[in-house]
Amino acid sequence: MIDINKIIQTEVNRKAFIIEIQIDVDDKYFIDEINNSLKKNNLYYTTNVKGKMTEWDAFNNNEKFINVLTKGLEYISQFHPIAPRLTIESAWGLKIEKGDYTEKHNHSSSELSGILYLNDVSQLLVFPDLKINVKPKKGTFLIFSPWLDHFTGLNESNVTKYAIAFNFREHKNKTWHKGYL
Repeated sequence: MIDINKIIQTEVNRKAFIIEIQIDVDDKYFIDEINNSLKKNNLYYTTNVKGKMTEWDAFNNNEKFINVLTKGLEYISQFHPIAPRLTIESAWGLKIEKGDYTEKHNHSSSELSGILYLNDVSQLLVFPDLKINVKPKKGTFLIFSPWLDHFTGLNESNVTKYAIAFNFREHKNKTWHKGYL
């Protein structure tokens, strides 16, 4: 026999955030890095990204990318608290061609999530719970609550979307980058 002691079902309100800034980015360098990484190893169509995707850690140690993250997070920390003990968990490149899309998902196991867009495209990033859409533009640096569901529709354009998505974890004994915060 099995006894159920309790079943509790309720909705819990949480604060969510999306912060969008524009940042200078060497788009040609990063697009070349994505294309070169895709030639070596890739996760094409095997994740929530139904398009071309590098390995999860393709940009974890890329110095130019770390510099962009540092600049973006330092600026954002003026307006929103950013945990000082973050380490980069994953940073992967995306190449989303006509007909590709991203399934609805979230990054709830992370402390902070974001994406850096490398070119202007019409394929919107949708946050359904907040009823907010983000139109990618070159240099758009977006940070958001990792538990927020998000997705894209089909890329209906002939313009290929390039971006680098990333997640952070918090670690009590180290920071992800020397001198950050």
